[in-house]
Amino acid sequence: MNPERYLCANPKCKRTLLPAYDNQPILPFTRPERIHRVVDPTVTGFTVLCGCGHYTVVGPNEES
Repeated sequence: MNPERYLCANPKCKRTLLPAYDNQPILPFTRPERIHRVVDPTVTGFTVLCGCGHYTVVGPNEES
């Protein structure tokens, strides 16, 4: 199960994101430094796009 709220993983941002509404796939031209992967074994997995332009990818393992 995914949380209702999650913090942006961009260390310069940390805005509160809503996975149910901010869920976005990563666009193919996204620079790697704008993608932040977080391992969290308590979630099923999601990707959210923050207003700062960075993606937070959260999953139960590093392959998520």
